[in-house]
Amino acid sequence: MKKNILKDKLGIFIIILFSLSSVTKMLITECKIDKELIDHDSISMYERRFEGIKKSLPSHGVVGYLTDTRSEEVLKRADSGGQLMLTQYALSPVVVENSLEHEFIVGNFHKPNMNITLPVDKDIAVIKDFRNGIILFKNKGSR
Repeated sequence: MKKNILKDKLGIFIIILFSLSSVTKMLITECKIDKELIDHDSISMYERRFEGIKKSLPSHGVVGYLTDTRSEEVLKRADSGGQLMLTQYALSPVVVENSLEHEFIVGNFHKPNMNITLPVDKDIAVIKDFRNGIILFKNKGSR
């Protein structure tokens, strides 16, 4: 009787061992991480564009947002993953609002050398152009 129990336990142990071996082998071959892609994905690259301006903004509060993308595309544009949301992510904990009514306004432009047309009814001036499509504006007439 003891021989049968020992054989059963040995059989179960061998099955478990082979199962673990197979799963481990599959995980090793299927889950290789491409180290070339680390920190080179689209979101990381988008976030890096905002490193300079983040240092120039207050540590908290709300800032405005200006872009060369049409307003209805700002939240849903597929190639940008919702550029306003990604900008919010990059500048967190500062809140980014799609508005020109705040003291500081983050400009996010994708077309190089574009002539930016600012609203004539606002007293908005460039504080700093970060030369990567990101511009910090100041609304001198903000609340």
